[in-house]
Amino acid sequence: MLVAEIGKYVENQFRTIASSKSVSLLECRCYIDHALLLLDVNEPYLPKAVQLLKGVSAYRTFRRYPDLK
Repeated sequence: MLVAEIGKYVENQFRTIASSKSVSLLECRCYIDHALLLLDVNEPYLPKAVQLLKGVSAYRTFRRYPDLK
């Protein structure tokens, strides 16, 4: 559930990861079971950027909140 504290944590992780990889995160909204991202990135790099954001943020979130699984 991506609400309250967990949602803010996930959004912060998306922003941190994006800025470290030179990806412009223009908008981020966390909902109960998903997140919506608006990215500004070169088209050939888009799949890799999405994979990176999803993978790293999920890893960090599940380590911090192990009861989410």
